[in-house]
Amino acid sequence: MFGYVRIDAPELRVREAEYYRAAYCGLCRTMRKKLGITSAAALSYDMVFLIMVRMALTGEKYDLRRRRCFKLRPRLMMEPGRQLEYAAGVSALLTLYKLDDDVRDERGIKRLAVRAVRPAARGHLRRANVDGTLAGFVRDKLAELYMTESECKSGEAIFGEILGEIFAHGLEGDDARIARRIGVGVGRCIYIIDAVDDIEDDERAGRYNPIAAAWAGLPTKAAKDAIGDAVNLTLFSAGAAAELISEEECAPETLGIVKNVLYSGLPLETRRVISKWKDGEEKKD
Repeated sequence: MFGYVRIDAPELRVREAEYYRAAYCGLCRTMRKKLGITSAAALSYDMVFLIMVRMALTGEKYDLRRRRCFKLRPRLMMEPGRQLEYAAGVSALLTLYKLDDDVRDERGIKRLAVRAVRPAARGHLRRANVDGTLAGFVRDKLAELYMTESECKSGEAIFGEILGEIFAHGLEGDDARIARRIGVGVGRCIYIIDAVDDIEDDERAGRYNPIAAAWAGLPTKAAKDAIGDAVNLTLFSAGAAAELISEEECAPETLGIVKNVLYSGLPLETRRVISKWKDGEEKKD
């Protein structure tokens, strides 16, 4: 469930866009140095959003410095810090569990390919030194998610709980409550978008899809409208939580990016994915 958290680039200020890219490059550098070079294959902007939320809440600020990336190009990068290292660890954790999920779902050559890369992913997770409490929570909740889906029930709420804990882990008081609300809302949104994106593949493979099951019998347009409304409701809750973040205590770029994703980026991504769902037609990439 990686790759759905996006910004609405035209709506970002120049400084925010620079900060966003620098965080991405800084996370890439952190992952390569801490977890291993191949870990950067799992690099995603989803983790940059996690960094921005936690930096906005904690008021942490990291310097930006121009460095040469692995492509030998000079890039503006965020210097290593606690939240970048945390996001690197979360990335390793979710990547390994996603590979485990793929082993269950895939067949033939695809399953063999997934099995081939899992040892490297395990090594990345060992080097990440993720808090055992968090790792155990995510593992148990994912097991609950798989069991729920095997019974042909939606796991939207469970995935929301997983991201809620990931966003809030290690924070306290109001910071933890705000982070959890944002994580839950974004998690539920991602679950819905991912299910819509997979609906045609799941139908061909005969797999359970929560969106197809929930809106079975409805005309496609009506189902799309209902899904869009459901996503907007979850993002409204996350956005309301983001409004509680103090602008005075955080770097303004972080909060601007967080609000851009919640108010514009994710809704745009939702509409993009929903628009690909065409009744009786093949999904086009």
